[in-house]
Parts: sequence; structure tokens; C-alpha cells
Amino acid sequence: MESNVAMRQLDAEKDAIFRTIQAGILIVDADEHAILDANAMALKLIGRPKEEVVGHCCHTFVCPAQRGKCPITDLHTTVDSSERVLLNASGGNVPILKSVVPIVLNGRSCLLECFLDLTERKRTEEELKKSQGDLLNASRLAGMAEVASSVLHNVGNVLNSVNVSVTLLSDGIRQSKLAALSRVAAVMREHADDLGAFITRDPKGRLMLHYLEQLAEHLLQEQSTLLGELEALRKNVDHIKDIICMQQHYAQVSGVQEAVQLAELVEDAVRMSTAAIGLHEIQIIREFVPASLPEITVEKHKVLQILINLIHNAKHACDNFGREDKRLTVRVTSNHEQVEISLADNEVGIPPENLARIFNHGFTTRRKGHGFGLHSGALAAQEMGGTLTAHSDGLGQGATFTLRLPLTANPALTSPDPAG
Repeated sequence: MESNVAMRQLDAEKDAIFRTIQAGILIVDADEHAILDANAMALKLIGRPKEEVVGHCCHTFVCPAQRGKCPITDLHTTVDSSERVLLNASGGNVPILKSVVPIVLNGRSCLLECFLDLTERKRTEEELKKSQGDLLNASRLAGMAEVASSVLHNVGNVLNSVNVSVTLLSDGIRQSKLAALSRVAAVMREHADDLGAFITRDPKGRLMLHYLEQLAEHLLQEQSTLLGELEALRKNVDHIKDIICMQQHYAQVSGVQEAVQLAELVEDAVRMSTAAIGLHEIQIIREFVPASLPEITVEKHKVLQILINLIHNAKHACDNFGREDKRLTVRVTSNHEQVEISLADNEVGIPPENLARIFNHGFTTRRKGHGFGLHSGALAAQEMGGTLTAHSDGLGQGATFTLRLPLTANPALTSPDPAG
């Protein structure tokens, strides 16, 4: 009685994972290449009901160009996190990242095929290519080398985070625990005749339910992490679009001013740089209370450009100095007239002779730097009626950059003289 209950519970756990996991899964006969089963996500990607999929050759839907040249059964190679193509119901090609694991079910040689939809990733790559094209058009329309270099620098900062997010997504997919399902299935099939007794009496069998629960929890966490990275990727691509759109209209009209919550604006800048900061083990310390901060009227994406550039500069300073306790303090204060956003690191610092020219166009101390970021940031701050300043007590003493902005934008402001 207990063994039957345990067996039904195990089957329910397996079916729940198979049905709800956010990856396409096909179980295929290794000899005939006929599809024996498909989960909901696989059917969704293929765009057909289960009865039109099960029983058909897997190459009808997945990797149609490899019919007769199966990497596993014909070529005796492996398919592990490889980019392949899925054919959907409308005849379109869906890019997928696919892994295949040989398994045995009821004495029958099968293939467990797992795949993830890469459509969004490919679309993002195309949007980035289009953004690069738009960038060139923006520089031609503006007719100013400085504007073009400023856009390139700001887009480059965001692209660093995009690149990190794509890397984390790829690593997450490659390190997925999906293949563990095949090992569970193989153990279950080995004990198909005495599954109830195996689960209730065998020391390994008793661990099966707990293992499945842990596996399900891990896969859900894995899904949450990947979705979080995709959301970060989407926000960064949107920011790139906004940078380019703003610069395209730079010569014709002033930027769009909008009322924003100061705390949210600062958090957005930190969030867009989180991936890069996290990889460099930099501790972010926030010294502000969101509820006490006012709403300000600014050109939102100009402020984001300034803050993201300052955060990335702090990252490079941390890399160069080599301290173990890398720290970046983000401090926000306000009064009835203006707000101050300061970013202070505890790293390499700035010598006195460099402080006087650190905002000059083309000045940089980095071997691969361009000297555009701080210069364009200072100009952007002036255009919004504010200032961008730097302070350091010298080498090894860290540096603090402070952005000051008025609470309310002045519509009469004009572009400043870069030399001033």
C-alpha cells in the first residue's frame, strides 16, 4: 500500500517537472527517431498539438537538415548546448539551444532532447546591430565628432553589462541541471518491476523523492535567475535605444524632461551596472533613504549616462588598485533647491595634477581609455543646470564624484560652452 502511494507520488513529481519546466523536452526512440513524448513547452515551440507530434520523426520538427545524419546515433558524437533549428507549424525556423542525452526507458534505447528558445536572444543581437547602425546615422545627422564619441562611449558602457548578461545566460544554460532528469528516469527504469519496494526499502530509493524535490527547487531557481538576466538585458537594450534617440535629436531639440523618483533613478543606474560590478566583487553601499528623497524633473537618460559612466570608472579604479575590500558608496542628499548624488570609491585615487584636467576632452589615465566619459558627463550636467565635480586626497585615498542637479529643470537653459 505504502509502495503504491510512493510510486504514484514519484510519478506525479516527475510529471509535474516534465510538464512545467520552461524548456522543451522530447523523448525520442533512438532507433526509429520517432517522438514518444513531448512536454508542453516543446509543443508550444513547435506550435502543434501532442497528437500531431508524437509518433512522427523528430527531424520533422527539430534539426530538419540533419535527417539521416543524427549526431548521436549516426555520427556517434554529442550534442551539448549546441545551437540548432526547430521548425514550427507555420514553417518558420526557431533558433534553439539543444542538448541530447541517451537514456533507456523500459529496455528501449531513447534520446532525451532538451532545448531552449533563443528567439529573444537573437532578436536582441539584431537590435544591437540596428542600434550600431542608428549610432552611425546619429553621428552623421549631428555632424559633430564629439557627439558621436559621446554616444559610442555611453553605449559602450551599457554594452559591457549586455555582454555580461549574455555570458551569464549562456553559462546558466550550459550548466543547467536538466540532464539530471535523464539520470532519474534511468534509475526508475532499472527498478521498473519493483519500483515501490525500491522507493520504500532501498537506501538509494528512499532518497529519490527528496532528490526530485531538490531538483525541482533548483530548476525553478535556475529559471528565475535566467528570467532576471533576460529582464536586465531588456532594460539595457532599451537604454541603448534611448541614448541613440536622444542623440539623434540633440541638434534639433532639447531633451525630454520628465518627473522621476530620485531613488528609483539612482537604483536604475546601479542595477544596469550590477552584473559588471558583481563580477568584480565590489560592495555597493547605499547611504540614502528612498522614502525621504524628492521627485525631480530632469532628462532621465542623461542622468543615467552620467551615473553609469561614473560606476564603470569606479570599477576600473578597483581593478587597477587590487584591494580585497573593494567598495563603492552611493550617497544621495537633497535640500529645497537641489539634489546631490555622490559616488565614492576606496581605490587608487587621483593625483592633484590630474584633478585640474580630469574633465578635459580626451584626458584619460587608462591605457584603453578615450577621455570622453567625464567630459561629456560634465557637459550633460551643465545642460541640466547642474555640475559634476571630483575630489580626491591623492593616490591611494580613493575618489569621490558628485553630481548636483536642481530639483526643477529650467526650460530656458541652453547648451554650455565646452571650453567653459
